[in-house]
Amino acid sequence: FSLQEVLYLWHGFPVLAKAPHLLRMYLYMIESNISKVNKVKAPDDYYMLTLLRGVVLKYLDCPLQAEEYFKEVVQSEKEIKEDTFLPPYAAGELGIMFTEQMRDSEATEWLRIARHSYHGYLTEVMLHFRLHAAQKKLQVRNNLDLRETLTPSPHLSPPSGCSSGVSTPENLEFSPSELEPPLVTSSKTLLVPPNSLKPVFKR
Repeated sequence: FSLQEVLYLWHGFPVLAKAPHLLRMYLYMIESNISKVNKVKAPDDYYMLTLLRGVVLKYLDCPLQAEEYFKEVVQSEKEIKEDTFLPPYAAGELGIMFTEQMRDSEATEWLRIARHSYHGYLTEVMLHFRLHAAQKKLQVRNNLDLRETLTPSPHLSPPSGCSSGVSTPENLEFSPSELEPPLVTSSKTLLVPPNSLKPVFKR
């Protein structure tokens, strides 16, 4: 591996991102080297530099150009002879970048491709750690969005003193007579209290 490759594989570019002048220096080195590489005779070198170019451009806040280079590496899988880790890493970079841009549906798809479409390549475990971190970020964000969706608006909540929209006695207007159940009688039958309830008069 070259210095740039080792720096990338060991996740050194996020540190360099804090010093944009160093990133621009690396970009100049990458573009100088890629102009000297024969794409047909040395496809692995060419696509390694293309992947690194995309990574640097991502950290330089040029996502459209970075996306173009990542997709070029993914689409050139059949041309790569030995460095078979390049397409899954490029797919993973797309998924991670889309996660950061909150393009969740695209991020989910590219993370799935990077994890399940490639197997047995060098440093596979290292990439899976990065993919797992991006997937966890997506899950946390989606769970928070779901909670916000399910949480009722304060404008729709019942006023203080009320419970779940059911009227309380304080909110009702009625007369005391309305509380007494009506006596049901018919034209033929009179309700007569039982003997035990008849008043007893002493003589």
